[in-house]
Amino acid sequence: MKFLPLIWANLSRKPWRSILTFIGVIFGFALFALLHSVDLAFETNIRAAQLDRLFSFSRVSLFETLPLAYKGQIERVPGVQSVAYSAVISPAYYQDPRNPILGGAVEPRGFFDFYRELKLPADQLETLVHTRTGAVVGLALATKYGWKIGDRVPLHSAVSPKRDGSSDWAFDIVGIFDDPDDHSRANRFIVNYDYFDEERTRGKGAVTFFYERVDDPKESIRIASDIDTLFRNSSHETRTQTDREFSRALLKQIGDVGFITQSIGVATFFAILFLVGNTIMQSVKERAAEFAVLRTLGFSIRVIGALVVIEVTLICAPAALIGAFSASTVGLTTSAILPQLAQVASAIHVTPATAGEALILATLLAGVCALPSVMVVSRMNIASVLTKG
Repeated sequence: MKFLPLIWANLSRKPWRSILTFIGVIFGFALFALLHSVDLAFETNIRAAQLDRLFSFSRVSLFETLPLAYKGQIERVPGVQSVAYSAVISPAYYQDPRNPILGGAVEPRGFFDFYRELKLPADQLETLVHTRTGAVVGLALATKYGWKIGDRVPLHSAVSPKRDGSSDWAFDIVGIFDDPDDHSRANRFIVNYDYFDEERTRGKGAVTFFYERVDDPKESIRIASDIDTLFRNSSHETRTQTDREFSRALLKQIGDVGFITQSIGVATFFAILFLVGNTIMQSVKERAAEFAVLRTLGFSIRVIGALVVIEVTLICAPAALIGAFSASTVGLTTSAILPQLAQVASAIHVTPATAGEALILATLLAGVCALPSVMVVSRMNIASVLTKG
């Protein structure tokens, strides 16, 4: 405690330099925490994938369709417990192109049996089944647009024109579902496939995905291979993947997120290292005479080194925590400025574990930055420094 006035005096000697360094470290660790949380969000979704679920889609592209008639053949593959399907109705938007909607036309009972994590009250599910123009929406989506059961919602989809020649669809909201484990994933607009297929003019009798639930997760790879073999050399070949493989495949379409975030993180670390190291080295050189006096008074190199490390830590540690937790506001800010990205941004949040990693990294950074300065002090010629002073 007796050294705190000395440490504070050193930090406040040139306040602007200390403040700017502090701000630089905040920005550096805010970027670190943001990248880490993005990487963690993707990995969490992958780890949450269920082992008894398979996805089948066109081998050519995710945007190509498959005949609905494949459903019966897939159901006969040994080990397949049930088969559901969906036709993507996106890109679609609500009122304005800046309000994109992730929509799907499904067979309701099969779809919600496959996605059991999506909780929809049984009576609302039955209402959807018996309402041709019915739709159920995720809680996140309903909250965003203020929708409630009974509302009639218009959607515009240029890629799915209707029989009457228009691209405007209208659906009656009959239910709201949620994902208790991750509310941000309750962001879809689900409608009846039969009505959608009857009214559209393109892609009739086709679906985008088949969803298979299997009896034994250990047989998933074999079953996936059997399904693809069934349609090999046909005009519509399939690619079937496990839930986890499918999630990773979607992620790879963006890029190697892990490598990107780690590369930027390493670059950020070295930038902060250079910034803080240069600042401390400059400060130590300016105070060479003072350190010489301390050594003359009997202070050991260990004590002087500890003072320098504490001084750097008092800059890095608080700045790291502020930067890490300030990254949590990025999702809220993004949602406010770019509403169309709200569903993605809401999944980005900084956990206490991330903040703890930032604090550990900041402490390590302080030690590394202080080391060269401590070496300079240990090797200085006291008499020469005091004569120059």
